[in-house]
Amino acid sequence: KECFVARSHPLPHCERPLQWASAPRRIHAGDAGGGATRRGGGREPLANDPGRGAERRGRVPTRQCEAPLCGKSTRDGKPYCTEHVLLHPYAQSLVARLADQDRETERVRRQGEGAVNPQGLTAEEIVHFVWEHGERTLSQLSRDLHLETSVLECYLRVLVRRQQVTLTRDDRGGWVVSPGGTGRPRRAG
Repeated sequence: KECFVARSHPLPHCERPLQWASAPRRIHAGDAGGGATRRGGGREPLANDPGRGAERRGRVPTRQCEAPLCGKSTRDGKPYCTEHVLLHPYAQSLVARLADQDRETERVRRQGEGAVNPQGLTAEEIVHFVWEHGERTLSQLSRDLHLETSVLECYLRVLVRRQQVTLTRDDRGGWVVSPGGTGRPRRAG
């Protein structure tokens, strides 16, 4: 049968043919696309209409936050509500890694390149960023990675010695950071 909802082309959201209950359905001018009506009457959603009724199919039952004394509903069956998401072990591991990265960056700021961990998160982030985005000037890379130029220079001296990045001068005498010759890096963990 012809789809009366759109005569000129099939509906883009139609995954299966429409199942006509009796008479063909039409959308009235006042209907905002939420459902279709039969000629002359009652509202009834189409079988494959993503609007009304779709939220009832495949719905995940609500789950309560596992934080003590919270009891709020969570989204998509997650164990914690948005206020307590940092109680999740994965979120805690990310926060711990970021704190380690901040401590390392502060150590490099105070002690210089001797404090650089070439296998640390910041060094890994620099190498991967240059491999993903290509050549960058020192100032561009500093802005992109939100690192002070002096701290970035310490990391780059170590990474150049390990041949993970190369430094060259551009036309204006500024430093350009490029991927090194040791091959594309692999992300740890």
